[in-house]
Amino acid sequence: GSRSVNQMAKAAIACNGGGVGRYSGSNFVHMDCGQIRSWGA
Repeated sequence: GSRSVNQMAKAAIACNGGGVGRYSGSNFVHMDCGQIRSWGA
């Protein structure tokens, strides 16, 4: 089955040193499990 945005965000946060960008109002989550970085939207 599909995963919720909250579940995906938690999975990304659990990916040590990475980052997560949540976009409210949509089912899109950016997950980055590499070097810590920031991004804009």
